[in-house]
Amino acid sequence: MKCRASSTLTIQLEHQPATIWTLFDQDSEQKNLSQAKIGSLVFRLVALAVLKDNTAAEIHIHDVKDIFSKSPCDSAVGMILQSTLCLFDKDTTLRIIGNKPLNSILVDLAITTTKGTSRENTKKENLLQQKFHE
Repeated sequence: MKCRASSTLTIQLEHQPATIWTLFDQDSEQKNLSQAKIGSLVFRLVALAVLKDNTAAEIHIHDVKDIFSKSPCDSAVGMILQSTLCLFDKDTTLRIIGNKPLNSILVDLAITTTKGTSRENTKKENLLQQKFHE
């Protein structure tokens, strides 16, 4: 079992590692959301639905459309979200668990989102090293 060490230095969010579920919460100097942060919103949507409804979890088309509206259509994440919208066909909800086409799309999204998470964690590591050596 893995655990995170804690101290007064790492209790603040800006010093904690980012994940694909928490990247959206990280502060940024950018005006627009990064593609990784938009991807993080999708993973948060999926995770919360699964936590709430377990194997009956579904995502709703209006939630995906809302996230899609935050991303340029011609971006990698925008195209991934467009593919997700196509899965709905004429339905307003989409099952999460056991949905192979959705899983395939989420794998592609994870690759894109993980790049942003890695960059964020590198920044955090540098910040912690600076604080540690003060």
